[in-house]
Amino acid sequence: MNNINVFPKRLTIFSLAFLLLVLTFAIYSQVTTYSLMKSFKTNDIPTLQLSCAATRVMNETEQLLAQKEYDQENISIRAYVLDDSLKELLVLTNDFPEVSSKFASSPSYLAFKDASKDDFKTISQGTYLPQLRGDVQSLVEEYLLKKNDAINRHIFFGYVSSLISAVGVLMFFFLLYAIYLRYQKNSERLIHLTRSLEQERLATIQSAKLASLGEMAAGLAHEINNPLAVIIGRAEMIMSQITAGSATDLEVTKTISKINDMALRISKIVTSMRKISKGSSHKDLSSTNLSSVVDDILNLSSERIRSSSINLDISGINSELFVKANFTHLSQVIINLLNNSIDELIKIPEDKRNIWLSTEVQGDLAFFKIKDSGSGIPVAVREKLFQPFFTTKEIGKGTGLGLSISKGLMEDMEGDLELSPDLNQTCFILKFKKA
Repeated sequence: MNNINVFPKRLTIFSLAFLLLVLTFAIYSQVTTYSLMKSFKTNDIPTLQLSCAATRVMNETEQLLAQKEYDQENISIRAYVLDDSLKELLVLTNDFPEVSSKFASSPSYLAFKDASKDDFKTISQGTYLPQLRGDVQSLVEEYLLKKNDAINRHIFFGYVSSLISAVGVLMFFFLLYAIYLRYQKNSERLIHLTRSLEQERLATIQSAKLASLGEMAAGLAHEINNPLAVIIGRAEMIMSQITAGSATDLEVTKTISKINDMALRISKIVTSMRKISKGSSHKDLSSTNLSSVVDDILNLSSERIRSSSINLDISGINSELFVKANFTHLSQVIINLLNNSIDELIKIPEDKRNIWLSTEVQGDLAFFKIKDSGSGIPVAVREKLFQPFFTTKEIGKGTGLGLSISKGLMEDMEGDLELSPDLNQTCFILKFKKA
């Protein structure tokens, strides 16, 4: 389930990056369009200035060509006006350097510049004036053509940018729809997997429960065989006495009473096994007596504890303490913890094998402690203790699921399973809400 991203992060990041690109392009196109519109608003003034300067050039050259009498003052004035007009033309056409530089390097303009070095004294004799008029006309025409081409390019760019922005917005909404579909698909898949995992989890819990009961199979067989042997033996004995005619009423009564006690013992063992092994939902929480749970567990595991030479102390249990729990699942947790303690205690000398069961109340919380006299759990192991499939047992002797399942069961019962920080001895603490 960790590999499933309900929310499609990559697709969302791509969509946001795409939207950022579209917005950047749209802003750029808007700025360019604004500059173009501003250029349109101010376009008439430069064009008018260019036209006026060209007109002055034409007029002044015409007047200079029509000059019949030599009048240096008049010629100089017109030449200065012509010079200013030509400079203004170069400034106004500077937006397109290739146009203005072509005119600035033309023979007619260079000849005019040479005449200006002599204060235009020889300008009236120049044969380049008609050519200068033609070059100015060409300058204006080329500039206007360049200007129109630039305007057309800007208009085309505006159309293209608008189209791209519109397509980009549509693509973004399409990506949003794709994100929605992917989210729906992942959500449905997650729900399906969650249900499957919950079923597998319940099946694993049941398997672990049966495995725990399997570990007690030898003890259970001994627990049942002992009273059965007593029943069979007493029955055979009284029957032989009755046949021989030596049976008294007192002996018959004692034998029947003993057989009844053994039958009740077997009944208690079977009842405890049925209560602990039956299936139930973790939602079935009720007021549960901790002492009663321990009694049922000991009906099944007391033989293993006794055969392992372990001293079990249950004097610290409050027999009147009730907690909010599920009887079956709580039994499974305690059985798992007891089995783990027994597995560790059989590794140490018999005179040091002890298990203490006790309860404690703090406000609205109740605590059930399972403590043993083992060597404790190292710090490195403690960090991984509740991880699924982690085990310190030999291969084939442990699944690594007992503690992780037990912790999950306690959390399902609105409680918790913790390990005491004491490094010298192992003590597991079951936390409940008081009923």
